[in-house]
Amino acid sequence: MAIGEVFLGAFVTVLLERLASRELLKFLRPLGIDAQLKKWRRTLLMIKAVLTDAENKQTRNEAVKEWLNDLEDLAYDLDDLVDKLNTEALQRKLMETDEESTSQVAKIMSRIPAYHLNLLSDNDALSLLAQHSLGTKTFDVRPDLREIGKSVVRRCQNLPLAVESLGGLLRTKASPKEWEGVLNSEIWIAEEKSEILPALKLSYQYLPPELKQCFALCAIFPKDYEFLKSELVYIWMAEGFLKQSQEERLMEELGNDYFDELLTRSFFQKSSTKTSRFVMHDLINDLAMCVSGYKCLRLDDMLKDNLRYKISEKVRHFSFISRGYKSYDTFSSVSSFQNLRTFLPLSNYGTGYLPRRVLHDVLPKLYCIRELSLSGYQIYELPSSIGDLRHLRYFNLCRTPLKWLPENVSTLCNLQVLILENCYRLSKLPARMDKLINLRHLNIACTGELREMSEGIARLTSLQTLSKLIVSKSSGLKINDLRDFSLLKGEISIEELQHVVNVQEATDARLTNKSSLNNIELKWSSTVEKCNEVVLNSMHNLTSLTQLKLEKISGLTSVSEAFEQFPLKLENYEIDDCEDLVTLWPSENIVQRPVNLQRVIVKRCPELLSIQEIVGIGSLHIENCASLELLPDNISSCRDLTIIKCPSLKMMTSLEDCSTSFERLHIQDWVNLNLTNLMGSFHNFSSLTELSIDSCDGLESFPQGGLPIPNLRELEIIGCRNLRSLPDRMEQLLSLHYLLVHNCPSLTVSFHQRNIPPNLISLQIHSCGVKPLGELDLHKLTSLKFFGLGSVYPDLVSFSNDNDQHYLLPPSLKILKLQNLPNLETLSKGFQNLTSLQYLNLRNCPKLVALPMEDQLYNLRSLIIKDCPLLKKRCLRNEGDFWPIIADIPDVEVDGCSIYDLESCP
Repeated sequence: MAIGEVFLGAFVTVLLERLASRELLKFLRPLGIDAQLKKWRRTLLMIKAVLTDAENKQTRNEAVKEWLNDLEDLAYDLDDLVDKLNTEALQRKLMETDEESTSQVAKIMSRIPAYHLNLLSDNDALSLLAQHSLGTKTFDVRPDLREIGKSVVRRCQNLPLAVESLGGLLRTKASPKEWEGVLNSEIWIAEEKSEILPALKLSYQYLPPELKQCFALCAIFPKDYEFLKSELVYIWMAEGFLKQSQEERLMEELGNDYFDELLTRSFFQKSSTKTSRFVMHDLINDLAMCVSGYKCLRLDDMLKDNLRYKISEKVRHFSFISRGYKSYDTFSSVSSFQNLRTFLPLSNYGTGYLPRRVLHDVLPKLYCIRELSLSGYQIYELPSSIGDLRHLRYFNLCRTPLKWLPENVSTLCNLQVLILENCYRLSKLPARMDKLINLRHLNIACTGELREMSEGIARLTSLQTLSKLIVSKSSGLKINDLRDFSLLKGEISIEELQHVVNVQEATDARLTNKSSLNNIELKWSSTVEKCNEVVLNSMHNLTSLTQLKLEKISGLTSVSEAFEQFPLKLENYEIDDCEDLVTLWPSENIVQRPVNLQRVIVKRCPELLSIQEIVGIGSLHIENCASLELLPDNISSCRDLTIIKCPSLKMMTSLEDCSTSFERLHIQDWVNLNLTNLMGSFHNFSSLTELSIDSCDGLESFPQGGLPIPNLRELEIIGCRNLRSLPDRMEQLLSLHYLLVHNCPSLTVSFHQRNIPPNLISLQIHSCGVKPLGELDLHKLTSLKFFGLGSVYPDLVSFSNDNDQHYLLPPSLKILKLQNLPNLETLSKGFQNLTSLQYLNLRNCPKLVALPMEDQLYNLRSLIIKDCPLLKKRCLRNEGDFWPIIADIPDVEVDGCSIYDLESCP
């Protein structure tokens, strides 16, 4: 890997400010060390005076570059040292243990080190440059820059990314002289033989120092990784790149500005698939790797390029793809990175499995760690040594099955971000959360088992994210504790509101002052009417509110009438379990209707009679509304419609008017469903990609001639007891990837006459009549990845094919789920060609006595066994004869117990 260029200006500036900290000097003065810090500061001031000149010369002068590299190492070491001293000062302030802190400082001071793209036409390239530099499609507004612009695009060789990048740079240059300075830069010549496009290098060269260090850290992201804006801003903040400005601008606001500037200059691009995420172009990613040098290490690149023995021990930032399982040996070298600041598994989805030794042996040695993520890993318990990582600022534990955190997590006094979102088993937080005095973001969304929050959290008044507040009946948090959280932004779910028994408590919460909140959930769990009105009216000043959910409000008959001023800018609105609700808003009061609604969800409102017209609605979900008779007259713009358990709903008019807009349709428990009447006979629902029909006993057959849905990707048919056959001509559904047929006892799945969708990726068949497995020709589905089979073939003894001419399933299969097969005894024959199988799920097969042969489980990553008593005996930990076979499988569960969960698994 080529060593990157060094740009230390912004880093040294921040370090100088930290060395001048009054709190730090006050702490060190009694120890006689403050003079040493002042000496370092004077040295850094002299170095800073020549930094800019040295940075400009490093590409031409190897000696200057080597000096800068040594200086960078020294700066990092000094920054780590100052951080340790600051941490001890903070610990002393919190714990008031002078003697212990003095001892720690002495130890710290003793460790001071001695030191390829498509081309544009000329006109299109010039127009693209104008768009990014001037904000217009032509140079008509600045004809004095046109000729220079033509020279610029020639320099860029008409490459779109290069033109965009330079356009973002030239946007900051107003005069022809400044444009000529960019055009005639020495970098065009110096980088001619470089793998990095000179135009991109030039765009980086002209970045302000603070943006250079922010961009260089993006080298931790692998190519094509889609990242969140907040994720990157939090890491920049943890690294100290975002200094709180004197104008009282928050670090997060500054980070958002930096991010937006890099986006404007085309260093980042918006994801084409997920609107909330961003990505770097491959060439920009190469640029980030080039300028970051040895500081950033991506594990997957290291393994791919066989660089295990060539990497520098001075690595500061370490990332890797977290999907699947990685062995301990993969991480064994990490413990030698004594100055590592970032340990970051990356995955936009999926579950990972981390060896316990990494938690217990590797992480405790990373004393300088600032950003630590264990997101998505099957971790059931954290070691107490986590509390020793005193420099930790960013800690991401989302989507882990943790029940609690070690109490000493509350000693992480530098912690700024703690993410526990979707920790579905989490039942309590550390008791002394109030000691996390630097905490700014506490994300505990989707933690259903967490039902109490300590009152100490109320003292964390710097919180900007508090995604959940549980109103305590006794000694925990109260709703009026919200009054001091003046910086709250984003979303919050306020739960157990029945415990608000005093009107003044609700008033004192000052929700009206939280103007930066845009997503609020208000939840009661029992019927109390006393303070409902006060709580609802506290939101009338929330001008930024775009999402609102109300749950279990007693006495509420009309949503809009409950508010003093209804938040009319709502885009997403949900109401659940309001037993007295009759209407969302009165039909005669058009003024009180929101005009921006895109998504409406109404659940468990038994008295609701109708839903008035909602102009421009994109998604409508109605569930368990027993009295509902009518839907809105006009839903022609609706893309997503869900109707569940609405027995009084009269037959809607045909959905033909929505044939061009519908993308998803889900219907459940509609007794009189007639698809022919509903969808019409002649219209082609070309936009519809997902269709789900559940528990509709009136459905006996599909329209003759097949479904008028040529682009259908997902089809679910569940609990339709009188359905006799699948749709005709299913072989014409070339886009169909997912098919689920479940609990349709009158149906026989046969795929007769080759009537099988050829491009299926997932196929599940449960509780239906099925032709013999060997006659289904599933081996021809060369794209099939997931096959599930259950409650069929009551006499099946062996999972095999009586016809030896072909295998049962294709070798592409990765996931196999078999359940409720009462006489199944063996599996081996059906597994002979399943070389790609990674996940095997076996449930309720009481006579199953054997797993496939060991060599057939070589690639297995997950094994789930439930209610298979004979097989369970052979898989007992350290006792069963199958234990040696399954012990090396990363994820094994037997009867709901993970073998990695030592607390509950014998």
